[in-house]
Amino acid sequence: MVLRMKLPRAVAALLPLVLLGGVLLAGCGGGSTQPEDPVAQGYFDGIATQTVRSLTSALAAAEPGSPAAAYATYLRASSQAATDGGHPVAQSAQTAERTSRGYRFCQASGSDKTCFEYADIIRSGGKIVTFTVNGKPITDRLAVGSAGPVAFRGLDAHATFLAAYETTASDNLLVAVRIETGAGVRLGAVEASYRAAQGSPLPSAQSFGPATLDAGSSANYLFAFPKAGLGGRLTLSTQPIAPADSGRPATAVVVVR
Repeated sequence: MVLRMKLPRAVAALLPLVLLGGVLLAGCGGGSTQPEDPVAQGYFDGIATQTVRSLTSALAAAEPGSPAAAYATYLRASSQAATDGGHPVAQSAQTAERTSRGYRFCQASGSDKTCFEYADIIRSGGKIVTFTVNGKPITDRLAVGSAGPVAFRGLDAHATFLAAYETTASDNLLVAVRIETGAGVRLGAVEASYRAAQGSPLPSAQSFGPATLDAGSSANYLFAFPKAGLGGRLTLSTQPIAPADSGRPATAVVVVR
């Protein structure tokens, strides 16, 4: 079983748009005869393809510790969550179109067509450092986890914050975590709420991840929170399936920054 996102259309068609936080643009046509840039082309091709493998390649083309690396890290963690939830991104390779300002690619078609414009690209030592997405900088929109795992209270299970991204399209917050279980601990569906530095807890509006997590295993989960920012606390809650006498739901709290 899998935990599905609450989407109005087919998950397979809109999954890449959800991970990227897409925005509809008026036009997406028109090419450019810019000089070849193999490193940047490889990075943005990996971003466009959005598989775990392609995003690993994109990460290798980014300057370590840079916003570009954080962007690829977030997308890779999210793509893994989709895979762990039973909805992997299609494995067909995509190519980002070179433009006079950077790179561009579109996904879906008709009324669902969504385009992503990457411009103002900065490089260092042959690697990609940062850029804008649809005209907005990404530098302050990303966080990558550096803290260790946090235990679910009363259970041999842990959660680790992987990465988060405030989308340029809608300022929604997408948070990716990895959950691991010990021997003898099997989890049911994982729910999440988010509390910013100021404000009340906000329940997740969308999520990806397995509906159950077997003992001695691990999986990525992705949660979306409307109009939320970085720097808050993510509370994860799950009802253990085993051990059967575990009682009330177990929680773990991770800091998103």
